[in-house]
Amino acid sequence: MKKYLAIVLAVVLILSAIPMTAMANTSGNYTYEVISETDKTCVITKYTGSTRNLVIPSSLDGYKVVEIGEYAFFDKEESIGNKNLRSVEIPATVKKIGKFAFNACSGLNTVVLVDGIEIVEEGAFFNCTYLATINLPDSITYIGRNILHDTKIMPLLPQYEREDSMLPATEPIFDMSNWTNGALYIGKHLLGVDLTKTGSFSVKEGTKTIAGEAFYWCDKLTSITIPNGVVSIGEYAFYNCDGIKSLYLPDSITAIGRSAFDHCDKLQTINIPSKVKEIADWTFTGCKALKSVTIPATVKRIGTGAYCACTSLETVKISGGVEEIGKAAFQGCTALANITIADSVKLIGQNAFGSTRYYNTSTNWKNNTLYIGNHLINVRSSVSGAFSVPAGTKAISEDAFFECGKITEISIPSSVIGIYDGAFRKCTSLQNITVAGDNSSYSAKGGILYNKAGSRLICCPVSNTASTMNVASNVEKIGDYAFYGCKNLVNIKLSNNANEIGEYAFYDCNNLSTISVPASVKTIGDWAFAASEKLTVYVQADSFAESYVKENEVKYDYMGITLKDDRNGVIVITESKDILPMNSQLSVSVAKVEDGNNFSINVKDDGKAVSPNGLVTVKIAVPSGMDASACKVYFASGEEYTYVNAVLEDGYLVFQTTKLGDFLVTEKALTAILGDVNGDGKVTAIDARWVLQIAAGVKTVTAEDKALADVNGDGKVTAIDARKILQIAAGL
Repeated sequence: MKKYLAIVLAVVLILSAIPMTAMANTSGNYTYEVISETDKTCVITKYTGSTRNLVIPSSLDGYKVVEIGEYAFFDKEESIGNKNLRSVEIPATVKKIGKFAFNACSGLNTVVLVDGIEIVEEGAFFNCTYLATINLPDSITYIGRNILHDTKIMPLLPQYEREDSMLPATEPIFDMSNWTNGALYIGKHLLGVDLTKTGSFSVKEGTKTIAGEAFYWCDKLTSITIPNGVVSIGEYAFYNCDGIKSLYLPDSITAIGRSAFDHCDKLQTINIPSKVKEIADWTFTGCKALKSVTIPATVKRIGTGAYCACTSLETVKISGGVEEIGKAAFQGCTALANITIADSVKLIGQNAFGSTRYYNTSTNWKNNTLYIGNHLINVRSSVSGAFSVPAGTKAISEDAFFECGKITEISIPSSVIGIYDGAFRKCTSLQNITVAGDNSSYSAKGGILYNKAGSRLICCPVSNTASTMNVASNVEKIGDYAFYGCKNLVNIKLSNNANEIGEYAFYDCNNLSTISVPASVKTIGDWAFAASEKLTVYVQADSFAESYVKENEVKYDYMGITLKDDRNGVIVITESKDILPMNSQLSVSVAKVEDGNNFSINVKDDGKAVSPNGLVTVKIAVPSGMDASACKVYFASGEEYTYVNAVLEDGYLVFQTTKLGDFLVTEKALTAILGDVNGDGKVTAIDARWVLQIAAGVKTVTAEDKALADVNGDGKVTAIDARKILQIAAGL
């Protein structure tokens, strides 16, 4: 094939980087999703084969299998597991087995886990009734609950129906004939303890993990000793062990699962090891005897309801280093009067300290506001007019201004480092939010609150006067409650850079008529469009947003069209209806040529070729046998080839263009790219270094290379060109 070298000094095609997202792929009997293109890793999401003795491959289509996903071997629609399996071997590449991955594989007898596995989540082998043999390697660092329940290893007794409130006081949960001294260990992992055991219990030396529900309802134990070396405690591990008054956790522990000590009613003292980074949700809920809690500086997050309803708790000290306190974390701690919160805390969730003695003590409220240290917890609804958050304030909690219907403006000082989504919910008169210019975390524009970079829209005031809004192109996320109750908003359009819409984001926007959600959006939170009765959501065909509105029965229409040629692996997408006729048909032909595959991509309407009236997104599946990471796309015009900066997205080469026609997919560099001075087909910092060397006279190059180095086109090669190359390499 004849080629002509063309120096690309003007980009003919308009390009844009399109966000990565998970997409289902198939390889034989496996369905998988790519986790990382960079690391070439994937998760198996479905297996449909009938092999009896299965050896799961370590890679699929060149992607390393690092995870077996939730319900991968279970059909949720039919509520049935894979009945053909008799044995399964999981390779060393797999680090995690997801929740209920092999649920109800009733014929499965043997599981072989190779050293390398790290996490086995809840119910991984639940209800595999014939499972009799499994090894749990030393590499495992966390085991969830019920991973072997209702198997031959932990068979449920016939008379036991899993209703915890009906559990007989003297009845064991399992047939324990294969247990030793009332405990089941597999390797270095403690799976279960006989709930009828009394007195003291010592976890065996050398144990590495305590699985979820291991001591579930062991309410007759009065003391438990955990040796150093245990690295994790699973969820509900000590649930309702209400005979224990004190427990020491060794420094080796790095993770404690949710509800691990839930309803340990008599627990008075327990330490948090220094390697633990999070107090998980509901960890100590209902521990009625706890009187004092110190959260060490190594903990970053205190989860939802972590200490909820600890009714004897009097003192809490939250050390520097902690960044988040979850919803209802200390709610209902009715004796809690002494609270210390370090300035490191950025986020405080809804009712984190509700119904505590501190909250209910009137003298703690100053000027109708409640602070704990430098953290604004609540403002009373009687406050009116313009409100200036006091200088020195570090965080504003969720619902801090809830139903403050008389406040019209809120000013945020430079000291604030954290504002929880929903802080200004139902402030029905709020028109404007301002932020001090030197605040390092937040900014405001047009009265709307953003993070400092402007990539996250946090709050549009309820009474903002704008009726139509085109959200700025740099906004990637619409936060939870961002437009909650906005009464004047009629039309809103998100840009192609938006990728996430939070919970309740457009809830109860009574006059909102239209919102355009691009295909780039891959996450939409619960109730995002609920109670906005006039709303029509405009979506792209085959987009995540389309699936969301259909599933949630939200009124919708299409803002553009999606054309597919599955046989040739080509997709063409428009953002609006006027770019291509709605009845357009995609015409694709593929020809193998000397340097790759030539894709002739055109659109016809009523048999006649039509050209796009604006930008279209083109996706070309990576041709079989080609290295996806090495593939390049060129627009062919006669014998000249113009480089197209296509982005690799889930097996597709993706780019935007105003022209359709011939596109060459090749692993070779056909054109010289402006700024690619070293000729490797990429513009990187190495090219910038070459430019500096050329400018300094250290490197001698051809006139052609010099033209490539003169990025700003002023006829000279200088440090300015090097700076522009660095901007190109950074995507700026």
